[in-house]
Amino acid sequence: MLSNDVKSKVPALVFEHVNNTDFKVLYPTLGDEDIRYYIREVIKALDFCHSRGIMHRDVKPHNIMIDHETKKVPFVFFSHLSQHLTR
Repeated sequence: MLSNDVKSKVPALVFEHVNNTDFKVLYPTLGDEDIRYYIREVIKALDFCHSRGIMHRDVKPHNIMIDHETKKVPFVFFSHLSQHLTR
């Protein structure tokens, strides 16, 4: 969701809360099926973004939050969009 900060009026992207486990802790515990599932979800998310003309430009483990209990995999860290939102 796009919103403006109440005090500064700067545009901001607001994401849902994710019960994230640090990737350095989570990754060693994942099995083959988990890894395949999460890679597939990342590819689907990238495809969705690209189909709407949005490129993430910084896909890395730190920017992919995984809620292992719900199997949700939202992307985060779209800071490069901020320069386009303020124009």
